[in-house]
Amino acid sequence: MKKSRLERLIAQFNKKELKNLQKFVASPYFNSQQGLSELLNYCISNPTPVFDKEAAYKAIFPTKKFNESDFRLHKSYLYRLIEKYIAYEEIEKKIASLLEEYVKPAVEQDGGNIKFLNYHEGIVKVLLQGACSGCPSSTMTLKSGIQNLLNQMLPGQIQSVEAVNG
Repeated sequence: MKKSRLERLIAQFNKKELKNLQKFVASPYFNSQQGLSELLNYCISNPTPVFDKEAAYKAIFPTKKFNESDFRLHKSYLYRLIEKYIAYEEIEKKIASLLEEYVKPAVEQDGGNIKFLNYHEGIVKVLLQGACSGCPSSTMTLKSGIQNLLNQMLPGQIQSVEAVNG
């Protein structure tokens, strides 16, 4: 029997990526759908050539009777959530790279440091350190400099850049 799209997608991740994917799927911040974390964990721990749908469903809903359409729906939700995870990972890599290449050298010249923390739903959080921490000009730098750069390089992906002083 051939592996499903979901199984083939999960098989592409290495161990570290799977751990991060599990955190992403388990997070109520990204996932509000019941059972997806359990389904992912089942897929990871049972990478057999023949996927046992009923056993997987039992792992998700131990007290419910197997329902084919419900199971397919959950597989579809998980697949879309994994696609969202992949997109977030790509955006985060691009943001970190842009900050490292364009922003960090300029900030270091003024005795400061900037570190990418995270990205969620269009909001980029950075850690400002050294001379940048608490600097009155840092808000202007964030909005006029960093946010504009990210908007230019990642159109439609960035709503705002927020600083955490360190």
